[in-house]
Amino acid sequence: YGALRLDRHEDDFVLDRHRPEWFHNHHETTGALLDLSLRGSWGEWSWATGVEATNEDIRSTNLGPHDQNRPALFAEIGRLSGPVTFALQGRIDNHDKWGVVTTGAISGRWRFLPDWAVRASAGESFRAPSFTDLYYNSPSTTGNAYLEPERGHTLEIGLEGAVTSLTVFRREADPLIDYLLDEEGVWRADNLGRSTTNGIEAAMALPVFGPLVWQRVGATWLQSDIDVDSTRSRYALSHPRLEAAWTGGAEAVDGWRAGWALRYREPESGGSWTVLDLRLGRRILSQMW
Repeated sequence: YGALRLDRHEDDFVLDRHRPEWFHNHHETTGALLDLSLRGSWGEWSWATGVEATNEDIRSTNLGPHDQNRPALFAEIGRLSGPVTFALQGRIDNHDKWGVVTTGAISGRWRFLPDWAVRASAGESFRAPSFTDLYYNSPSTTGNAYLEPERGHTLEIGLEGAVTSLTVFRREADPLIDYLLDEEGVWRADNLGRSTTNGIEAAMALPVFGPLVWQRVGATWLQSDIDVDSTRSRYALSHPRLEAAWTGGAEAVDGWRAGWALRYREPESGGSWTVLDLRLGRRILSQMW
């Protein structure tokens, strides 16, 4: 298998359209990704291995010229049929700025009853600072060329039923990359140290009747432990502490379809809010080409 992706983006940014001379930035970014892989199977086991090469380049009046290259090797093996399934993944990246980085993941699932299964997974992640994190400089936001990359570890355990699911998860990141608000009102990129986020997610499919095709309720609770004032953090504590939703869809005559999503969110700081999203559509063509 092989894939090649090329992309280019050009942006002309003015911070204040009433004062365009105050801050004006023009930048062009280009990227290329080449992916070559081999895949196969032995009975109930499947495997894959391959190479990947990534190049990113930016030319900016504010950030300056920068580029980065990242070749990588990856492999995975898994047993994907039967009451017990298992998967193991590994990856090696050679970043021209951060050196050799290894990450991996392991996951498994046990169907102990026809309609019930328990699953678990653990994995590592690596996030290199972006060009913006490192080099951006404006009256409101400043990057940090001395940022360290962010390493993360995730653990997840879940229970699945025919119509219900429950998941408990934990994520640790160190050193976390975020932007902090200083005394001058400027957001500055920084490494905040260790961050831990614990969460619980529950969902249930509801019975359908009449024109209803599906409906579902779900809720997610998140709690982050990080030594920083929530009013000074731009992203680390921006997630909702509690989120609940009721979603569904219906199909009427003549190809008309309707859907809804009623969501409640309670952030770490500030007031909560509720949003109702309604959609109505109709299929025009029976086939798309």
